[in-house]
Amino acid sequence: MVSTRTTYILWFTLGWLGIHHLYLGRFYHAFVWFATLGGGCGLGWIRDAWRIPAYVEWSNPDKQQRKKYAQRAAGKTKPEHSTFRSLGMTLMGYLMSKVFSCLIPDYSHMYDTDPVTYYALYCSSLLLCVLGNALGIYLVANIGELKCSFKYILIVSACIVPIFADITTSLSSSIGSWIIAATGLKWRSPPPDEGKQVTGFRRKFWIHAILYTATCVLWVLMVSVAFYFNGKLEIQGEMMTGQEIIHSAYHSDAWQKLSASLHQLYRTGVWPIVRELTASITMAEKIKAYWLLGISPWTSSDEISKRCRRLLAESHPDRFKRQEERDEAQTRYVQVNHACSYLTESRSRKLQEDPEL
Repeated sequence: MVSTRTTYILWFTLGWLGIHHLYLGRFYHAFVWFATLGGGCGLGWIRDAWRIPAYVEWSNPDKQQRKKYAQRAAGKTKPEHSTFRSLGMTLMGYLMSKVFSCLIPDYSHMYDTDPVTYYALYCSSLLLCVLGNALGIYLVANIGELKCSFKYILIVSACIVPIFADITTSLSSSIGSWIIAATGLKWRSPPPDEGKQVTGFRRKFWIHAILYTATCVLWVLMVSVAFYFNGKLEIQGEMMTGQEIIHSAYHSDAWQKLSASLHQLYRTGVWPIVRELTASITMAEKIKAYWLLGISPWTSSDEISKRCRRLLAESHPDRFKRQEERDEAQTRYVQVNHACSYLTESRSRKLQEDPEL
């Protein structure tokens, strides 16, 4: 079950990254927001301000709402056209087709010197452009209550993109999005009702979070590679390629000083903090084990072993007949066993490090 208040908090704080959509179970929506900086440089993020209640309702459908969705799908077999979704499909299709095609290094200079390699790279770039356009349109087309087959989108992209490849990629993305919006979109069934059980929701959320993180990292890497191979920027009146920009930035004095400062900060600041945090966690676990066994840190190893044997025997579940007592004894037995194992391993590790103890 999702909360409207939590969704708005996530929207206000991390909305540009699409985290509020991830919380609502809208994985595609979240990634599109990340890739387009909040749905087109913040336009989609602003639109979410009044769309969130509908998103929450879709994620938490009750019987009456499910009936309403079913009646709508039966009354209108074809979804209504949405200008915002069509623009989103065009933007995402164009963006992903450009990034995918730019993964191939610049081959324009090979036309006269090596035509075979030129046409091989041209075909590879065209295939990646088709795939990127189809994937971008697919992500937006399958957001929320609508869906569309990737196979159908791929066929449409394969028919349109090669025609306009030498003219403009945005035109092929626009035409493909219009065709998909007019002929390919269908209604999606509401998400399953999980009732009041939060285990399934949490598991689904963490799976989506892992996929979202991996996808975003992959997307950033792809954009970086595309910029390295085909990116160009004008710096101080001089046009520089992505490779020249990255190489000059990496070997610049500013980067050398920054990297040295970060390395020094890590050695003198971050790593000691990590060690202190680890030591504090270890100490807290030791204190908990001593308290559970009723002993002090100065207790000898033999006394700890005797204490553990006695407590394990007293809390063994087989000594009790009533089920409630057996359950409590089982919990106590597991806790005592864990504390004894932890202290024994800790003492053994100390003796190995310093045999004189």
